[in-house]
Amino acid sequence: MTRVLLRCLVSLALISVILYLVPLSAILSSLQEASLPIVMVTLCLTTGMIFIGGLYASTLARIQGQVISAGRFAHISFTTTFYGLFLPGAISGGLIRWQKLNQVHDDKARNATNIAMGRLISLLVASLLGIACWALDRQAGIREGLFLIGAVAGLSFLYILVMHSPLSGWLERQLEDSLSRWPKAHAALRRILRSFSELYRTPGYELLRLMAISVAYHLCGVLAFFLFSSALGLGVDPFALGWIRSYVLIATLLPISFAGIGVREGLLTLLLPAYGVAPSGAVALGLLLLLRNLSNALIGAVLEADSTLNRRSPRTTMPQ
Repeated sequence: MTRVLLRCLVSLALISVILYLVPLSAILSSLQEASLPIVMVTLCLTTGMIFIGGLYASTLARIQGQVISAGRFAHISFTTTFYGLFLPGAISGGLIRWQKLNQVHDDKARNATNIAMGRLISLLVASLLGIACWALDRQAGIREGLFLIGAVAGLSFLYILVMHSPLSGWLERQLEDSLSRWPKAHAALRRILRSFSELYRTPGYELLRLMAISVAYHLCGVLAFFLFSSALGLGVDPFALGWIRSYVLIATLLPISFAGIGVREGLLTLLLPAYGVAPSGAVALGLLLLLRNLSNALIGAVLEADSTLNRRSPRTTMPQ
């Protein structure tokens, strides 16, 4: 409970600082000038990204020997986005996703692996794409690229650690002694580590397929950033938006705020003025990105309500 309150305070503090520096009237003026048709097209695109993400997760599940359709994963993603509005950070959202997956396929270790490995590869691809966009952005400095290079190095190390069978075996042996007092926790962790090591034997073409789907997903994400920016008339180069999106994606994964509120807008306010964007325009872009989440969360709320009613209907039906 204390952590939740702290994250609420962080979000409120960030929003308060932003509104202190940027007049609310200026932000509302930027939003009023946004092109509604472009915004609607972009919202449709971001909804479609959920289904691409479902195909990605379904492919990863198939590699693990599970049969879960892309549509089912998309359903889970929509509902997770809905619950994520009320939970701090992406970690809590991952727990909801894990619970939903367990209801579909009761294999807790492989489901945890699917979520963790899926997010790891996705972040790695997003960071690599960000580096490519940074290299093509003539206005970006070396400092902007160093963060993404560091992110790729760290994520690559984690990937090798969990995917390389000898290293994961070494990690399992190291944890065996420290968790010997908690046999249930040790057994669960062992199943997860072995599930990771199973992916080490994945054929190369399957990993390439995963990478290709992830690249398609993040290219759509860059396009969505560009379209939202165009709707506001910001005039920012798409390559600049590509690496800035990677920054925002990594920052909003940190469990320090609710739905990335405050973190997203603050980061955009710091990065976009270098490209001639007024702070009000940067905040407005952050709010459009929040609108994207709210749109998908609304779909998730409808799907969750429908699922709840379907589960209750057999109990409430009167005998004929």
